[in-house]
Amino acid sequence: MANPESTVFVKIKYPINNPENIEVEHNLKSDELAKEEVLSNYLRDQMGRGADKRKPAKLDIYEITIGIDLSEDRISVASNTGNDGLTAGLVMDTMKRYFK
Repeated sequence: MANPESTVFVKIKYPINNPENIEVEHNLKSDELAKEEVLSNYLRDQMGRGADKRKPAKLDIYEITIGIDLSEDRISVASNTGNDGLTAGLVMDTMKRYFK
């Protein structure tokens, strides 16, 4: 079992009708580059996984939490999107808007 203290996370609250109001929360002790790196690592981890055929949830606000267990070098994702493709798209858009 992983040590909870070894896990870093980035939480995204994405209001679909007002994406300029994205909220990003994290427990990283360094700068913006670290948040971008966590999100980039997640996107790289998604490459080649194939299409997610699940129907996406239709919500006003999507919430995504991406964690990295540093003791095991493992990425975990929790979201209310209902679809991995939608999750990845929202993460990409967050990176584009947040890390201009």
